[in-house]
Amino acid sequence: MKWIFSEPTIYIIYFLAFAFFLKKVFSFDIGLIQGLIVSALITIFTFTYIYFKFNAGSHSLEITDEKIIFKDDQYETHINQADYQGYRITRFLPHRVEIKNKIYGETSFSYYAFPPEQRRQIFKLLDAY
Repeated sequence: MKWIFSEPTIYIIYFLAFAFFLKKVFSFDIGLIQGLIVSALITIFTFTYIYFKFNAGSHSLEITDEKIIFKDDQYETHINQADYQGYRITRFLPHRVEIKNKIYGETSFSYYAFPPEQRRQIFKLLDAY
């Protein structure tokens, strides 16, 4: 199944559904100004959280004939062609790409770390590897 929403958008939809559920379960009456202030604070907190949670910095994936090199802000992983055991995309949110390796186990990164066109190219190269 292909999602048309980005991962942060899906979290916001979950948040809104949960807020709607809470409103139905815990019905209380507050004034318009208080409701707007609470909504604004929750919205600011949510967007601040999403900004810091998904601000992962730069990622790079280099696929050569000899090895796959994945770099992010903290790690650099080298996977030799002989050690490569395939990849998979996790089913549940947050979606992740896991590259399997005989030596280190799995190297994973967010499915959304690369734009859609680059993802298609990456998966095509990994399928042919």
